[in-house]
Amino acid sequence: MTARTRGTRTRQRADRAEEGALLELLSHGLSEEEVQRVLVCALLALDERGRDRLLARLGEETGGTLRRLLASRGRGRTTAQPSPGNAKVREEWEKAWDEWEACVAESGDEDGRYVVREHHWEEPYLDASSLAQDLEPIAARMRKILERVLEGGLAPEFSFLTTIKDLDAEIGSGLPEWMDPSSGDGCLLGPEVTGCLLEWEWRARRRDGRSAFELADAIRALEASARIVSLHDDTIARFILGLGDADHQTVLKGIVAHRSASHWAEVLGAAHSGWFKIHQELAKRWNPALFEETSRKNIAHDWELALPLLADLLRRKSFDGARPLIEEAVRALLRLKTGEAWDPRETLLISHPSLRYRSDQHAAAFRLLESWRKVATGLGQHELACALEL
Repeated sequence: MTARTRGTRTRQRADRAEEGALLELLSHGLSEEEVQRVLVCALLALDERGRDRLLARLGEETGGTLRRLLASRGRGRTTAQPSPGNAKVREEWEKAWDEWEACVAESGDEDGRYVVREHHWEEPYLDASSLAQDLEPIAARMRKILERVLEGGLAPEFSFLTTIKDLDAEIGSGLPEWMDPSSGDGCLLGPEVTGCLLEWEWRARRRDGRSAFELADAIRALEASARIVSLHDDTIARFILGLGDADHQTVLKGIVAHRSASHWAEVLGAAHSGWFKIHQELAKRWNPALFEETSRKNIAHDWELALPLLADLLRRKSFDGARPLIEEAVRALLRLKTGEAWDPRETLLISHPSLRYRSDQHAAAFRLLESWRKVATGLGQHELACALEL
């Protein structure tokens, strides 16, 4: 270290000591409101040269931010305010994490707000869903400054993935052993927390030259290993499907290549899982043969997978090829057992016990009937086609 550098640091320490002593004196004798007014009045009273000396004393980061703020004073109200400085962003980031950590700590307090007893004769339990709800507004504030924190290097060692792993391990920590946090409904993290996780990890990976599949694989591995927390499926789907074409192909190829890994096999074998739906959306666009293969394999678990296949077969007038798909879809829709059948010439579909109270599937069921009617017409089964039309 040169003598000049030592001299500069000595002056900085002396300046900070002088500033601290003055602030302590002001805080002792004036209210917070008065101290704020002193600050504003001092800035207004300074001439241009005085402000230049002030900005120089404050240093590059704080001085530069203050210069931008002062320069914006004379602009119209419709002009966007200048962005906050790094110190302000860092302060907001740390404040949000203090609140996050306070919520997590509260989950381990037997007398805290997340431990509830619905009736006096019942045992108390951890309401992890309320914890997830309280983390949402905190995460919403984080998302507003997340890019600034990451790109500005304000939290260089931070990992949102690690934070969610820690959350999973820490929820309910300190509660009695009989009050097992993992025995309840779990902690379903909402779209804000899930969105923060995805945005941070994607930006960090992209900066390091890593692929979109590596992000997807890390998120899926987190889900598979978690004991309490789970992520918001719709938010994951919107994020992955909102990436670019090249990233879509990378994710699909990665999933196909790793489909036998336990954490992927689990979701790809569940036709109603969020990741299966992502896989199907990507396959439909980039690998139609794969889309058809996986759809056919899973019709018994989700009969609606037959609908796009039937639409394609009808376009090609492949009525013989469509008939077995319709039979399989109808069996799955009505949950027919071996030996059971449904004949549209004998009873109305709506009267079938399996569909009577499932109004959410009526629109898709009508599409299936219409496809069946077209197939019956194409095969010359006119009585069946009339019954289906009815």
